Amino acid sequence: NVNKKSDNNKLKEVSIENYEINKIDNNNYELVVNKGVSSVNVKATLEDSRAKIDGIGVHDLELGENNIELVVTSESGKKNTVNIKVIRRDNYYLSDLPVLLNDSKMEKIDVIISNNDKISSDIIDNIKKSKKIVNLNYYDESNMIYSWELDGNKIGDSSELDTNILFESDNRNKILELSDYADGVIVNLPDNILTTGVKVKLYIGDKYKNTDKLNMYRYISNEDKLSLVDDGLSVKDGYIELEVLDNNDYFITMSNSNDVNHCEKCSSPILFIIISIIELIVVLLLIFYILKLRNNKKNDSVNN
Repeated sequence: NVNKKSDNNKLKEVSIENYEINKIDNNNYELVVNKGVSSVNVKATLEDSRAKIDGIGVHDLELGENNIELVVTSESGKKNTVNIKVIRRDNYYLSDLPVLLNDSKMEKIDVIISNNDKISSDIIDNIKKSKKIVNLNYYDESNMIYSWELDGNKIGDSSELDTNILFESDNRNKILELSDYADGVIVNLPDNILTTGVKVKLYIGDKYKNTDKLNMYRYISNEDKLSLVDDGLSVKDGYIELEVLDNNDYFITMSNSNDVNHCEKCSSPILFIIISIIELIVVLLLIFYILKLRNNKKNDSVNN
C-alpha cells in the first residue's frame, strides 16, 4: 500500500485570467468574450499535486467557437479531460460598449443592439467624455434595419436614450389622409431622444432605389398637419440618413410638396368647412348673377 500510486486526476479549480468562467459541471466550462479578445490565459489547480496537467497557459482565439482541452493525468496514469468552450463573438454588442469606450485605439465603435435597448445617461456621458463616434446598429435576419450615430463631440444631455424605431404609428390614417394617400414610409422616433450630435440611418432598400430622391415630412399633431422638413434625401446602398429633430412621426415619400396635401385648409376640419361654405356662396352668387344677366337681356330683347 505504501507504493500504490494515486488515481486522482481531478481539478480543484479552473479559471481564465481576468474573466469569470461559467462552470457547467466538473468537466465542462464556458466563456463568452467580445470580438476584440484574441487570446485567453487558462489556469488550473490540481486536487493531487502528484498528477500532471496539459493545456494550461495562453490560447489564441478564432472568431466563433473555440474548444480548449485540459488533460489531467494521475500519478497512476489515468487521464481525465476537462473541456472549456470559449466563444469569441464576431461583432461587438451593447454590453461591450463600456470597455470599448476606454480603448484608446478605437475612434469609431460599431455595436449591435436589440429593438428594445435603452442607453443609460451614464453611458451617454461616457460617450461624450470619450469623444468617439458610436454607431448603434439594429439588424433583422438579413439587413441592418436602422442605426443611431452618436457623436461624442456633439451630443447633448439625455436622461436615457430609447433606441427603438418603429415603422408604424397610431397616426397612420391621419398621415395618409393628409398626404393624399401618397406612397411612402412612416417612421416613428422614440421619446427622450438626443437632438444634437445624432444621426439616424434607415433601411428603405426594399421600397426605393439608389437613384431615388425623397422628401421627408413631419406630422405636427397639435396642428394636425404635415410640414416639409427635407426635400433632398438621397438613397445610398438602400439607406437614407437624416438628422434627428424630435420625437414626432415622419413621412418619407417620393411625392413632392405639390402632391402632399399639407396645407392649412386641409389640416383643419373646421377651417375646411368654413372655406367650403364660402366657396359655395361664391358659386351661388355667380350663378345668380349669370341668371340675372340673362333675364335682363331677355327683357331687353322683348322690349325691342
